[in-house]
Amino acid sequence: MTPIGTPAFQGEHNFAVFSELGVSEAELKRLSEAGVLVTHRRALEPEVVAKAQAEPGQAA
Repeated sequence: MTPIGTPAFQGEHNFAVFSELGVSEAELKRLSEAGVLVTHRRALEPEVVAKAQAEPGQAA
């Protein structure tokens, strides 16, 4: 089976998902600083996100 797109980096969608669940931005920041929510460093690089959007299905 062919993948439908580029997989997300670890924790790339933490803030969006937990915000939808009603967790405040302040609480998300606190959890991130405490190491509870982990995000792969490459998920934080804007050029990686831009490249992935420009080339769907290609590895970033």
